[in-house]
Amino acid sequence: MSRVASPTIVLGLGTFGCEVVERLRPLSDARTILLDADAAKPAGEHVARAVESAESLLGLSGLIESREPGDDRRPALDLFVVADLGEPEVAEGVPDLVRELGQRLEKRFSHIFGGHDQPNLTLSPVLALTGSRSGQSPTGAARALGRIEAEAFAGGPAGGQVPPPVPRVFVVEQQTSRYELSQAELTSTVVSFLSLLLRSSLRQEEPIRGFLRGPPEQLRDRRVFASFGCATLELCLERYCVAQGAADLVESMREVPSTGAAAGAARAHRLVPAAADLESSIQKHDSGGDLIELLRAQAPHIDYPGIDWHHTPEQIRDLNYD
Repeated sequence: MSRVASPTIVLGLGTFGCEVVERLRPLSDARTILLDADAAKPAGEHVARAVESAESLLGLSGLIESREPGDDRRPALDLFVVADLGEPEVAEGVPDLVRELGQRLEKRFSHIFGGHDQPNLTLSPVLALTGSRSGQSPTGAARALGRIEAEAFAGGPAGGQVPPPVPRVFVVEQQTSRYELSQAELTSTVVSFLSLLLRSSLRQEEPIRGFLRGPPEQLRDRRVFASFGCATLELCLERYCVAQGAADLVESMREVPSTGAAAGAARAHRLVPAAADLESSIQKHDSGGDLIELLRAQAPHIDYPGIDWHHTPEQIRDLNYD
């Protein structure tokens, strides 16, 4: 059974968040829903849309469509809230949005998300900090981060029996110790990060799985904040076509076995005695001879054809072993 990605909602709040969501549109499928949200509208409206999307992802038909046969893992939901705290309306509204999303989802799906040691509802804010290096006051962003951090350690509903759904808060700034990102580059960084999480099984593999789903109280020194960086490998069209063509060729050779290989497998099957026949020969063996020699006598005799330097890979693959 392959480890498929968990059902996911990406909610982009404000100008920055909506732009990220728009660039992620090609990744939308049966288990990935992308929502854009106007920061000027009430948080309750965005929460209602997110809950409606979660109902379709966690409903019976949605789970059947997004899961492989035999996948008996507990249902899970990952929700990423993408926003830029450099936008005043966003910095003011995103803490309330995160809190209301967690409360509504935990209440609506209490049987699915409640009573488990490791949370299967994760609500991860992905927050950009633009303007902090260009004279804009960081007060609003700092206040928003403080409120989200407090919410992460506040404990879930029902007396804290349900872990809070915010395991990590991802923060990315324009300036690092080596360079400064433009607004477009910052957007591309967030898009690349989320694309990697959505496209691959990275979220289901350790250590990323534990990093994203570990309860906040288990964090060392209460380090709920994390950051990331993404690099893009650029290829010219010629190199890209060569690499893609080689990958497609290998994949086609792996998926479609050759006629020669299939015929060779059939001949090999005839050379190996069946287990029942071998057992019968051993039971009838009463001559007092060596049993090991009897077993050796049952071994198939195979003539291995030679392989010369001028043989192509296809010729070697299709060699007959008699």
